[in-house]
Amino acid sequence: MSTVSKSENPSTLAGEYDVPLDNDHRGQSTIQATAQVSADDLFKNDRLSLSPFLEVSTLFQRNMDKWKQATEIKGGVDLDVKLTKGIKLEGEIDSGAHIAGPGNDPDTTAKVVVPVEGNVKLKIDF
Repeated sequence: MSTVSKSENPSTLAGEYDVPLDNDHRGQSTIQATAQVSADDLFKNDRLSLSPFLEVSTLFQRNMDKWKQATEIKGGVDLDVKLTKGIKLEGEIDSGAHIAGPGNDPDTTAKVVVPVEGNVKLKIDF
């Protein structure tokens, strides 16, 4: 039996402030804000679960008394596949756009990068 359901907590907001302590990156503080909307277990049956998501994040990084800004927009799907009792595959595939903003050097920074990324993990419960 397959079901389509609505998630109880479909959104996430997060923020991060990072101050590197090593000599190579000292003074390059980073501020990042992320918002994600997901549909956990939107499609689910006895063996498969699919959870699509959309994420937007913006990043400000300090470099020598000036700030660089970048924005990333991506969407994808998380998946769980039960192979047998105690063995399953977990994975994610996503794509989006990484957009360079103010403060970036146009000669060395691409204006837009569109990666396609994915990963798969095999989990075995003992």
